[in-house]
Amino acid sequence: MMATNVTQKDKTLNEIIDMCVKKRAHYRQFLNDFILTHSEDWHDSADVTYGERIMFLRGKIQAFDECAACCESMLGYTGSMPSEVPNQSEDTERGLIEHHA
Repeated sequence: MMATNVTQKDKTLNEIIDMCVKKRAHYRQFLNDFILTHSEDWHDSADVTYGERIMFLRGKIQAFDECAACCESMLGYTGSMPSEVPNQSEDTERGLIEHHA
């Protein structure tokens, strides 16, 4: 059952990573096109400046990069200890008893 949960979690994480990669590529292309087609004195109807638009797009690109990296770091991780790890508090108690005996 645990393998199914991990498999499903990894599938979901991979879907998020794929979406982030696609969105990052989209906004990277949008940024490149914007830089090529607009001058530095550009501003829009809401009075957003060229520099502000560049910073906004770079922020979106960075956010998608960070989201993908976070998801990649969680792939395969279950967050629980394997059952083979002994209970350390029991070992410590036994060690103290054996040491004092």
